Amino acid sequence: MPGPTSSLPPLDDAVAFAKGVAAVLSQMTGDPYGEPALSELRAGEEMIEDGLGNPIAFAHTVIDWYVQATGDFLYGTGEVSRGSYNLALSSAAVARSACEYAGIGWWLAEPGIPIDSRKARTARLVITTYAEGKSLLDSSDLAQYEADSVVLVNWAQRNLSAKEKLPGPTERFRKMNPDHGQKHYSRLSMLAHGDLASVGQIVNLKVTGQNEHVQEPWWRILLACSHGLSLAQRISELRDRPSEHLPSLQELHAYYDGLLSD
Repeated sequence: MPGPTSSLPPLDDAVAFAKGVAAVLSQMTGDPYGEPALSELRAGEEMIEDGLGNPIAFAHTVIDWYVQATGDFLYGTGEVSRGSYNLALSSAAVARSACEYAGIGWWLAEPGIPIDSRKARTARLVITTYAEGKSLLDSSDLAQYEADSVVLVNWAQRNLSAKEKLPGPTERFRKMNPDHGQKHYSRLSMLAHGDLASVGQIVNLKVTGQNEHVQEPWWRILLACSHGLSLAQRISELRDRPSEHLPSLQELHAYYDGLLSD
């Protein structure tokens, strides 16, 4: 959480920073693959599945989806945080999504795990999201959803492992930020889910023509970017894909975070 005072730069700098992190994430997906990912993909060539192909290649494709989605939400976090919009609730919701997607990608992309664990984590995500999707659809859409998913779900059911459970959102925040993860997730969730006190405070500022303290949007952007940077670091380690921009962004994040904590 931000401190009571700060000497932060203009909020536009935070917006540009979020876009920079999003751009780095986008550049780290797809080919070329280095080690250990390359060895995983080669091993997967001996595991070809009908209707799915190389299951390890699929696992890495899923990782890429979550990396790209995280970048999408990071870009959006920056955009809706512009001071001229004064959209505290919107930016909190988008920042929370950026963190949650980054956490899933970070869990999927852990370097050094056995390829059976890589498959099992992907399978667990398939089953978890499939069950969530079914719970949201009405009967008119359910049959088509089940038919479209049958090959993937059957594969996932064969590759589940009791050892590989998708951590919940709060746990993912804790794992990525052991010191403050739960507090950060609680704060974002209160805003995203309509906590009365939080909503009342923000809306009262808006109707009286006031903006929230500048520390608040900076905190939301830096929190989302910290998750994006952690994901980028993990992808770099998994695929031996050093980014010329990642170290400077990590240093800049530490600098901004220091100003926020002053």
